[in-house]
Amino acid sequence: MKKEKRLKIFMVPGIFNNYKFFKPFYTFNKNLHIGDYPECIFQPIDLPLRDTCFNRQPDPDVGTRSSDDDSAYLREQIAANTRAGDFVVGMGHSRGALLLLMVAQKIKFDALVLSGPAMPKGISSVNLGSLITFMELLWTPFFWRRPVKRSFLATKWGVLDSSMPYSRARDAYESLVWESGRTLYELGFNQPEIDADKIIENCPRRLIVGGDKDCLIRSGAVHKLSKLLRAEEKFFSTAHYPFWGVDSGKLIKYIYSWLLK
Repeated sequence: MKKEKRLKIFMVPGIFNNYKFFKPFYTFNKNLHIGDYPECIFQPIDLPLRDTCFNRQPDPDVGTRSSDDDSAYLREQIAANTRAGDFVVGMGHSRGALLLLMVAQKIKFDALVLSGPAMPKGISSVNLGSLITFMELLWTPFFWRRPVKRSFLATKWGVLDSSMPYSRARDAYESLVWESGRTLYELGFNQPEIDADKIIENCPRRLIVGGDKDCLIRSGAVHKLSKLLRAEEKFFSTAHYPFWGVDSGKLIKYIYSWLLK
């Protein structure tokens, strides 16, 4: 029996997040298809050990997970869950976007959609907002080899839309998970390098989405990455967590329309 062509969207979350982060996106339109690809499969990927909410004790091994560890795992998951003829889309947020760039140096994608991407080596994303948001972690002894979490205040101020009601913000916070201190150290002080030419060769379509309200990834950094990757660029009135705000519907519709081009 001939296998149907499929659209596979691999969704990779940022720090402190898991598959729930993308729920507003993959529940928005369950009937998406692109041309000859009638079947659309959304595949959010949970990175290893990122499954423990802040109100529970984390696995201590999560603290030492590196970006190289996670990109290797991601590459294996994508390879194991695709077949010949698939239209493969990598959709990443923040750290997840950077991991996809690392993976795209080694395997091919039909399209990449990067939202509020963490920056590779050579592009600084340090600003007052990121310093305030992550300052509390710097006071944690040896945080680079321990599981870490973020406070509610840092979450509400740093990554959520300011118009989000307190109750929804609290629900969002309680869905977050313990993260690797080593990963946070790398994002701030030892960013992974990428080969832009190889990524462009392996991925013919590239979209980078920024947020006008994003306190962590400012527009200047997004512009530099877009130029480096020769990617299309679009901004919305969203915070760092773009799918959880008042303008999220416009963003999601735009990504769908971009994929349908």
